[in-house]
Amino acid sequence: QAMPGVVGVLTGKELKADGIGNLICGWMIHSKDGTPMKMGAWSPLAVDKVRYVGDAVVIVVADTKGQARDAAEAVEI
Repeated sequence: QAMPGVVGVLTGKELKADGIGNLICGWMIHSKDGTPMKMGAWSPLAVDKVRYVGDAVVIVVADTKGQARDAAEAVEI
């Protein structure tokens, strides 16, 4: 967050602590018997464990796209 133009950097743990909920399915899918599909929790950012290559781990908010990109590239996991 100390980089020029960076407003904030958020992690999955911070989103969870702030009460930001899980992502939802874009459409309702039903089982063969007509009951609604059961969906597991799907956090917008990895929390505690990254599950696959490309799983998002932080969100960088900055004044410009370039500043956000530079800050994202500087993130160390």
